[in-house]
Amino acid sequence: MQDKYSNDSLLGIGDQFLGNSDALLNGEREAENEKSADEAAIDKCIAVFLKMNPFEFNDEDFLVATMTLDGRDFARAVYRVYLRRECEHEKLHLGYGFQGRMENVQQFRRSPEFKRRWATEILAEQKKHPIKAFFNRLWIEMTG
Repeated sequence: MQDKYSNDSLLGIGDQFLGNSDALLNGEREAENEKSADEAAIDKCIAVFLKMNPFEFNDEDFLVATMTLDGRDFARAVYRVYLRRECEHEKLHLGYGFQGRMENVQQFRRSPEFKRRWATEILAEQKKHPIKAFFNRLWIEMTG
């Protein structure tokens, strides 16, 4: 007498599970490839900005360089360039159009995290270029 839970009766279920897991893995691979393509597009747009601190370039140049990115990828690019970290909100989309995105970038510059992150650079900039630093500080106070 064959047990209803014998290996023979479970083989079909195992094969079905393996087939489903292969499909899931293929879906994950496609998503991973899509994500790496997105990463490459973001990296290409922001490579030059990652070599500078945010006081060494103007926001308009950053916006022009990232204008081809969709809202989610633009958010990730802003986090990487201005805060030097990854965006933890996977579904975050920032500003549409040049003006909306400019407002987003200005909000990042006014954020406490930005000010903490770049405090040493701000001080170094003040020592190197006191007049420029004065106007940067004035701008931060007026907008913050």
